[in-house]
Amino acid sequence: MKVLLIDDEAERGWQEVLEQVLTLEIFSISDLDSALEEVEKVEYELILLDLRFGEQDHNSRNIKDYGGYKILKTIKSNFYNVNFSTPIIVITATNKVWNIFSMLENGADSFYVKEHPDFANDIAFSRQNYSQLLDSVATLKIESIKRKEIWRSIIQIHELSQQSIENQNIRHRIEEKLKIGYGILFRRITEIEKQTLLFNKEVVAFIVFWSILEEISHSYYKRENEKDLEWILASNGEVLQSVDSDGTIKTKFSTIKDEFVKVDSKALTTTAYQINLSNQICGILRYQQNWTHHRVRSEFIDKLNRYRNKVDFIHSNTEVILKQKLIDNQGSIEAYQKCTSILSFIIDILHLPSA
Repeated sequence: MKVLLIDDEAERGWQEVLEQVLTLEIFSISDLDSALEEVEKVEYELILLDLRFGEQDHNSRNIKDYGGYKILKTIKSNFYNVNFSTPIIVITATNKVWNIFSMLENGADSFYVKEHPDFANDIAFSRQNYSQLLDSVATLKIESIKRKEIWRSIIQIHELSQQSIENQNIRHRIEEKLKIGYGILFRRITEIEKQTLLFNKEVVAFIVFWSILEEISHSYYKRENEKDLEWILASNGEVLQSVDSDGTIKTKFSTIKDEFVKVDSKALTTTAYQINLSNQICGILRYQQNWTHHRVRSEFIDKLNRYRNKVDFIHSNTEVILKQKLIDNQGSIEAYQKCTSILSFIIDILHLPSA
């Protein structure tokens, strides 16, 4: 595990103590300017961050003057900072709750109160403080892997969307949804939210990530407004639905999920323009990305669309409503895996330009 200690007292014994306690090799930086430069360039898996640097910080009562706060804000105010997804444990010699709370509110994950042996008079507190540090490191080690997996996928999607999607507003919306989904997936949940309010962050995050397909579809089809009856792929001109001069609808969407797609004719109705999202995406996969029917079924319909159809909060199917409690999906490993899968799928679909 790649760990960075940022502490002006790192070379006065704190680095050695923490290495022995945590049984980890730790790289350290002891001055503020070097630390600010380091966190912008080098990615770590865990950062141990001292709150105050030097005499000037100790003479101030405003946390915004503290070196640790400035470093934290540098990392967490920019989603594209290489350490945005890196867990951060604040190390502080003070137990002033308002300072700790402020650091947690601004993106830190946990804290450890520095205790000098000469002033550690409360053995029970020292033991609890030590135990919390070990628990935090163990938990955040796993959390770091998950965050970085999702964050790297998001960065790749952001870069691909800049290259392949022409409409600026669609690019912005995709970026916003990626950040919202990440925030939901890794937000700190209170016991009340978990036990009483049944908050389910994995499933909600999946729904947000899934909804990005709406933006992608709009970028790939040549449609001027919501009620256009014609569905034409912008990049190659493939017509998936059109209207004859007599008002008859010619559509491939009726059989788009079948092995052999055919053009169906049907009468013009007021809802003829309403093509569900999964059919829209199947059209892109088959007629622009040139996926086979079997690949579309295995990588999209069976793996993602079927899961979307059974999750709660969108349109639960009958079996789920009759047999499954909402709490059953809480903290779901499957839901987290589906988050990684939908992001990987978005990466695949963005690899070819939309126009």
